[in-house]
Amino acid sequence: MDGPARGTTLDPGARSDLRPEHARVDAKRRKIVWDDGKRLSIEQSVERIHAAHPDVPRDQIESHVCGWLESCAPDSYSERQLEELDRLTGPWLADYERKSAAASK
Repeated sequence: MDGPARGTTLDPGARSDLRPEHARVDAKRRKIVWDDGKRLSIEQSVERIHAAHPDVPRDQIESHVCGWLESCAPDSYSERQLEELDRLTGPWLADYERKSAAASK
């Protein structure tokens, strides 16, 4: 069966390798801290994943990474820590999405 002409469709359940699952978030510095210690921005993280999976369109990876950031809090976080993470990641994602939209115009 032929696949989509523009690349592989991202199935979040089947492609967990497209999320920074083994990463942490430094929301104060707006960085995703990968398991190898690299501290990357959202864009850099998207590029890193895309380099490993060139068959998946960047916009799908970007959507997946942003979705991961919205729900990346460890289970051990207290209510106060969750609120702080939300307070920091909300504006970070909004800024990123605004810049990304402006760049695509």
